[in-house]
Amino acid sequence: MGLWPLYALVGPLALGMATVFHEGGFNVDSTYDTIARLGITNLAGSPTAYRLLAGDGPEKAKRVRGQLRVVSSAGEPLNPETIRWFARHLDAPIQDHYGQTELGIGSRAMRDSRRRLSKPAIYAAATRWN
Repeated sequence: MGLWPLYALVGPLALGMATVFHEGGFNVDSTYDTIARLGITNLAGSPTAYRLLAGDGPEKAKRVRGQLRVVSSAGEPLNPETIRWFARHLDAPIQDHYGQTELGIGSRAMRDSRRRLSKPAIYAAATRWN
């Protein structure tokens, strides 16, 4: 299973949030169905999945337009067309994450896809309890 499910499960639960894992292959219809049905507001995925969503056109995206607060992408860099498509048709900013994907999207530096500037995502500190 690897390390990624641990951060994806424990991190949101520690903040009082839920994580949804989709069991099965990716397809555009099931992605939009899951977002709409469960009221998902934060979406994490690969640039390939986001290109497929954009490639299927804006008509299917209408039912979740404005619902996503933020979209996180990890893997290869996003192309500008996909970034613009998400802003235009889903009204959702994409954060283009880089670094070791397996260690957690939120724990690495992010690049704001609109400005292409680096900024820190999360500050971490170690504390010793006696």
